[in-house]
Amino acid sequence: TPSVSWHRLDFRDPRALDKVIDAVEPSVVINASSGDADWTVTADGPVRLAQSTARRGIRLVHVSSDAVFFVFHLAGPDALSRYDLGVLIARRDGIDPARLSAGRRADTQLLGALDVRLDSRATQRRLNTRLRGARDFLDKG
Repeated sequence: TPSVSWHRLDFRDPRALDKVIDAVEPSVVINASSGDADWTVTADGPVRLAQSTARRGIRLVHVSSDAVFFVFHLAGPDALSRYDLGVLIARRDGIDPARLSAGRRADTQLLGALDVRLDSRATQRRLNTRLRGARDFLDKG
């Protein structure tokens, strides 16, 4: 398994974004940011990140929260829980999925929907590229 480097980044500081990307020179960036109701973090930050990585030819993987906005959605056809996605990534990377802790949101006092899925049909109609699901590129069997 290749080594992975984690970097905290505050999307409210646009200059910090390019500074970190230039210093790290990643081949892939995974965005799993969350900003609650802070539009600068939740919406503007990922846009700047996508622009910055695109300018440099860096792959960007954006893992969305269950905060759904009125804008177009983009997601593959697979409906996966965060745990299911973690299992696929662990298998791909040769990590024993049994090491992942699992829990059910239904067993907590956390507010929010238990099953949230994005409908990407409107977006897909505008694209020439088929949206692949997580299983297409992560599942080893």
